[in-house]
Amino acid sequence: NEALENRAPLDFARGDNGTALVNNSKNENRVLFILNIHFNVYNVYNRLNAYFIYIYRNPDTKESFARKVSILPITPSLYFSVSF
Repeated sequence: NEALENRAPLDFARGDNGTALVNNSKNENRVLFILNIHFNVYNVYNRLNAYFIYIYRNPDTKESFARKVSILPITPSLYFSVSF
């Protein structure tokens, strides 16, 4: 079927990983503050998955073909929060 042949490829895969550290600082059974530290990694596999696909037409040959645009390779993040 021609419609199925022109579909975008379904080779999307992404893995995310994260960890959190929570520390309660106490003084005589009373919590003074709570410290949260989060470390996350987005797209652990570092795959260049398609963010969007557009059709490009070569002006010289008049041939059309799809081009894939990828964003966000492996991306770490670090988050701190303190609650009183």
